[in-house]
Amino acid sequence: MKESRKLRPVEPVIPLRYVPVEEWVQRHRDAGHHPYAAPTAENPERWDCDCGGLWRILTPEQVRQKFAHLKRELREGEQARRQAAKPEQDLRTALRCPSHSTLSLAEGYATGRPRRG
Repeated sequence: MKESRKLRPVEPVIPLRYVPVEEWVQRHRDAGHHPYAAPTAENPERWDCDCGGLWRILTPEQVRQKFAHLKRELREGEQARRQAAKPEQDLRTALRCPSHSTLSLAEGYATGRPRRG
């Protein structure tokens, strides 16, 4: 049976870090944009910018939605691995001979007397 692939850790190209809102606002103002506070009931810390930029603290539900595709891909990959392993498992089950074990056959040949029956 094939050994399952091991997932390797992914390293981001740019280190992820939390950007404080003050830094985000200043960066947009330096670029000539006009950021403004746009709080919502769900996200009172939200800021928008006329360039289309958005700064917000994600709620747990938003984090789940943002990364749902990763969970789906992991689940689909696991199903594909199981499907690929199933025919191999069926073949091993079909080839087994219940009346003789491999070890007893090998012992008979090692002594020069093959077993019959």
